Amino acid sequence: MVDRAVPSPREICRALTELAATGRDLFERTCTPGRAEDGVPAASLPGDVLATLLAARIVEEEDGVVYPRLWVALRRDRPYLMSFQSTDVEDASEQDVWPESDALLLRLDAAPPGTLLDMGCGSGVIAVEAALRGHRVTATDLYQEALELTRWNAEMHGVDVELLAGHLFEPVAGRTFDLILTAPHYAPPNDLLRVEALRAGPAAIAPGGAMVVATYLEWGPGEQPGIVASVLAPLAEGCAVDVRPIRAASKRRWHTQPVPHAPHLVGRHRFLVEIRPGASGLRFERPADDDVERETVVPLARLVGANARRAEVRAGLDEANSGTWDRNVLAEIAGENDVRALERLLQAMAKGSFVLDAPIPFRLLDACRFGEKPCLSAHGAIVDAAGGVRPCVRGAAVGRTTDRDADMQARMRELADELAARRGCAECPARKVCSRCAFPFVVDEARYCDLVRAHAPALPRLHKLLHILTQRWPDAVRAGELRVKVFPGAPLMAARFRPEAPEAQPDEQLRAVPEQFRAWGGFFVVVPGERAAIEIEQRAWYYTLSIRPDLADVAELAIDGMPRAALYAYAAHRRIGPTRVDLLVAQMYVWLQSLA
Repeated sequence: MVDRAVPSPREICRALTELAATGRDLFERTCTPGRAEDGVPAASLPGDVLATLLAARIVEEEDGVVYPRLWVALRRDRPYLMSFQSTDVEDASEQDVWPESDALLLRLDAAPPGTLLDMGCGSGVIAVEAALRGHRVTATDLYQEALELTRWNAEMHGVDVELLAGHLFEPVAGRTFDLILTAPHYAPPNDLLRVEALRAGPAAIAPGGAMVVATYLEWGPGEQPGIVASVLAPLAEGCAVDVRPIRAASKRRWHTQPVPHAPHLVGRHRFLVEIRPGASGLRFERPADDDVERETVVPLARLVGANARRAEVRAGLDEANSGTWDRNVLAEIAGENDVRALERLLQAMAKGSFVLDAPIPFRLLDACRFGEKPCLSAHGAIVDAAGGVRPCVRGAAVGRTTDRDADMQARMRELADELAARRGCAECPARKVCSRCAFPFVVDEARYCDLVRAHAPALPRLHKLLHILTQRWPDAVRAGELRVKVFPGAPLMAARFRPEAPEAQPDEQLRAVPEQFRAWGGFFVVVPGERAAIEIEQRAWYYTLSIRPDLADVAELAIDGMPRAALYAYAAHRRIGPTRVDLLVAQMYVWLQSLA
């Protein structure tokens, strides 16, 4: 926690404001963990500013270098603390900067001062900015840490905000406001909160006032979003409802439109929904083509297995169909051939190494069904035009838009308990990695359980690899070949042969390299002649050790734990001297040890 005794929040604000005046780049490198891995020279910061930030434990200093400890973001050129915890704390609670809040701030600019409710206040940026503009602000949140963060930011900027804890409108029951601004939390499994807020909101709007909700809506070409048809259209009989897309430069790929469009696939886009009682009518504006992020969807069997047609798929990819920052695709399991392709991929993972020609890094649409995360925490709330709510693209409707989010959660728990009893999940050896999918779709329940049990060790590794390839290797789509090694000792994929090992055992470094590689769940990924790296993913953090492509084969033998004399013998065939071998092994050893 920030030390509240000294310096005071106002003193911290003045120091951060002075730092911001020196330039946004220096501010972000000083106050954004991960922004500058090498830190910032202490001499580059004003002395009084540095002293204040050190006393507040917002930054740390070591050997004349300053490192950010807490995240402070600039919003409207004003500093806002985004977390009380250092980002190196496991499961640290942290707010973020979202296009939804940016859209609400723009709407705030046009609002005359009055009573304002910031529902789901998070870091308090909207509440504080509203108070600075003369509004009488009430901020609510379900989580105490968010309220404390809002309180701190309000104190930093010298404004008063009423803070109340509770679910949606419950803390302000019976009260009305001139303006309600909210961006309901919508990450699974709480997607129904946005519907709950839209239904309950009009009762809390004062005469002549408005509620503005920034959220995502499911939509497709030529279709009216399900929420518009089943929730907003009925509201429009007694309210003016305006729905317009949010244009966003950041986090664009969070919501995409699948290509080609299919009835079961769900496109999403951010929208701003404004509701004004006292009038009537509905206006829905579709996103412009340039504002839509598209994602190509292909059956998994076209990417993996005997029926793969990767070269054909790759030839059809372009920026218009697959986004502007990569050319990944979204693979789906839509038929029996796709199930066999998944099994083939899992068998390759279990084998420990494999090679793909014309590779295409891809995300798996059905990952949540096959071990990426439990169904209970992965399910969403997809709303159809008739008011039905289904938990996923392949699921059946399990609720209605008139349900509360808590009702949906309870219904999914009941369904999970029923399925677990029927399938015998409590005694299943794969229970720790199984998603316990409620709607396995292509396969029946017996085949689903058999598949997960047969490939339980490989499933978590597969999902980690797919995350790494899409995040760190999107340019592999231009490569002729991609090679992956999963376990030390697996069949060779970069080295030409294993040299005969003398009786001498591997030394400390060459014992530790395969041990640490295995312990961290590493992957050795190679695009021959172009790029090679050891990749590790832990809790969505990615760690990469780049290896010179011309030393990829030697690196693979080191991962296998070959004795140093054997590495020298192999390298001699390639006219690589022992010094280069020693430097490579030392590099791998030091990097793997540093992860601990």
